[in-house]
Amino acid sequence: MAAIAGLPEAVEIIAQQQWTPELAVDLAEADSVLFVDCRLDGTPGTVTRTTVEAAEAAPNYLSHHTDAAGLLRLTAELYGTRPRRADLLLICGESLGYTEALTPVVEDALPVALDLLMEWVRGQ
Repeated sequence: MAAIAGLPEAVEIIAQQQWTPELAVDLAEADSVLFVDCRLDGTPGTVTRTTVEAAEAAPNYLSHHTDAAGLLRLTAELYGTRPRRADLLLICGESLGYTEALTPVVEDALPVALDLLMEWVRGQ
């Protein structure tokens, strides 16, 4: 994956289509983590960043969808540790159709998302 200009060398980017239980290995070694994902329940192009806590109940780890809270819980269960800080950066999409192209409204939101990402990194 291409580097993002301005990110410190210590920042590791892991890009995956789906979050899988195997990510718990990386989370156990991380001091902080910023999950980046899309959502469809909102105004397209809206960008938000929130804190994520470990899930209270164990999710179904064998499903095709593992969320950030479930991954944090799994990391704690397997390794007895988890990142000191975990946040979630969400970009509200317009469509999840079969394409790798972004819609114009989502593409226009990328600078806002990048600004929030860089602000988060500087806060670490």
